[in-house]
Amino acid sequence: RTLPIFGMDKKGSRKPPLPASSSGAEFRWKDEDPQENEDEQAKPELLILIFDLNPAQWAEMNQSIMPTIERTLVFVNSFLLQHHGNKICVIANHPAKAEVIYPPPPKKARAFKREITELSLKSKTEGDMSGAMVKMSKQELRARREQAMMKQTPTGRISTELKRISHLPLPKIKPRRSRLAGALSLALCYANRAIADAETKARPIDTRVLVIDTCANTGGDGDYVPIMNCIFSARKLGIRIDALVLSANEHFFLQQAADLTGGMYLRRKCSENEQSNQMMTTGTSPQPSSTKGLLQTMEMIFLPSASVRRRLKMPRAADVDYRACCFCHSKPIDTGWVCPVCLAIYCSAQPMCDMCKTRYPHVLKRRRRNQNGRAQRA
Repeated sequence: RTLPIFGMDKKGSRKPPLPASSSGAEFRWKDEDPQENEDEQAKPELLILIFDLNPAQWAEMNQSIMPTIERTLVFVNSFLLQHHGNKICVIANHPAKAEVIYPPPPKKARAFKREITELSLKSKTEGDMSGAMVKMSKQELRARREQAMMKQTPTGRISTELKRISHLPLPKIKPRRSRLAGALSLALCYANRAIADAETKARPIDTRVLVIDTCANTGGDGDYVPIMNCIFSARKLGIRIDALVLSANEHFFLQQAADLTGGMYLRRKCSENEQSNQMMTTGTSPQPSSTKGLLQTMEMIFLPSASVRRRLKMPRAADVDYRACCFCHSKPIDTGWVCPVCLAIYCSAQPMCDMCKTRYPHVLKRRRRNQNGRAQRA
């Protein structure tokens, strides 16, 4: 008598291996609903990626933006491979403007297709010609056609547009901060439209936002109220906001956004070796860590969906600072002065509001009578 091989019955026909239970019952995790688990696994996702392209901030960190873009493109490919219905939207965040670079607008998409067809027609019409110059022109046409076709792919289109926007000139107005409030507004508008479109097709979609930011001093110049409005709107829509901060300082707004919406917040810190090397070479305070290990961080922490994160041991969130930030220095304060017109917050008394230009009257202290009947300051 021969024993059956693992995965084979006595007759030699293949069958799936049974679990440890002798009764043949299906193995499930404790307190797990199979119908709910199946729905969560089959549900596609929409990832809206906000990438900070502030060249001044990247130069201050002494880092090149290209390695980060390359690692981000690998992360985008990994996300698209998780589910056939996954969608990606990329928003470039620059001090000059905030723009949706993928998916392209219909006009630009038609222009790219027209360019590809024109190049293919040119190569066919010039195929009968001979000579070295014509052979060179064929190579150029082939290279241009391949370049145009690369722009049609998600990673090719995203890479081209990120490089283009990163070379835009900085605005003359200072401070040259990135437009985080505008980028979040674009993300919520795109998400709201995508959710409504998915509901009409009876194909629900899970939406989340990933912010890759390099500037921690955000919130001045009237950005506090718009950013907080975006955070509460995302919470109302059920959109999670994840944040990856490549800065030496904490980003208080993104901390609050991740905590209120149920997302993940992570700031990459310097290792002990990097801190000692930077102190010995430059003699200054340590800057944010390099792009080494950035892809691993993005794949392990920000790639899993909400249903998968509940089964993983994710990094614990630090204590969130919910103090308001002043509009003058973008620093959290315990007690401040608020403009009664535009609700701007200042850390010290101001004769005029910098946001709405309202001048405050000089209020004298109230006088009162003493026991002798003379007036004195209250």
